[in-house]
Amino acid sequence: MGRHRVRVGVLAMLILCAGVIGTGAGQDDAEAEAVRLAIRTLSEHLAVDEETITLDEVMAVDWRDASLGCPEPGRSDAQIIMSGFRVTLAVAMENEERIHRVHVAGTRAVVCEQPAASRNQGPIPDRGLLR
Repeated sequence: MGRHRVRVGVLAMLILCAGVIGTGAGQDDAEAEAVRLAIRTLSEHLAVDEETITLDEVMAVDWRDASLGCPEPGRSDAQIIMSGFRVTLAVAMENEERIHRVHVAGTRAVVCEQPAASRNQGPIPDRGLLR
């Protein structure tokens, strides 16, 4: 009887651990896909090869509306919380490394047109809520 309880307890722990690990793996997959989409989107936006773009930082963010933190003047975006990622990318252009932010939610990516920044100018402000 005692051995049976131990086996059930170990089995329950393994199932619980698998669930926790699986959840983390899903987050990692979503983050990796967001980075791939951000690089592809920025590459098309700037008309540069994807190989010239490197990942600087990626953060999980809940966007306050459908603009993904990049509102356009005169446009009204749905007020809905959208979970996604703020992806900061570095691009080597004209002897300078330029920093760009791409906001991603699901299959949508938006290059945020902020004042040009280089690595020495500090972060570019946005409107996301960090998760």
